[in-house]
Amino acid sequence: LVNQSVSPALKRLGYPEDEIQKIMKEMDENKSLEGLIKVEHRGVFATATGSPRLRPEAHLLMMAHIQPFISGAISKTVNLPETATPHDISELYKLAFELGLKAVAIYRDHSKGSQPLQNIECLDC
Repeated sequence: LVNQSVSPALKRLGYPEDEIQKIMKEMDENKSLEGLIKVEHRGVFATATGSPRLRPEAHLLMMAHIQPFISGAISKTVNLPETATPHDISELYKLAFELGLKAVAIYRDHSKGSQPLQNIECLDC
């Protein structure tokens, strides 16, 4: 799925319409913006599983910024690669606690028989 906000974001970043159409077509086929956009714009399009990829801590920091405005816990999963260790997971739970999050869901790639998202590769992306 290509998020509907990609095209308007590219426009706002100054990409011409013909280049936006080319990028959108290529992204739809290859499921990545890698090599299609300027390096300085990569962070704008980071996701949990794509390229560029958000670090797991980024999920927690985003939740921590929102938590003060929500009376309950936030329903948000932090995705980890299959290579994540128990120590990695423990560190994320500690960080979630330090940030004042009321709850955190952590999912390690391929830890179940089936899953909605795939191809999570690294913690240091």
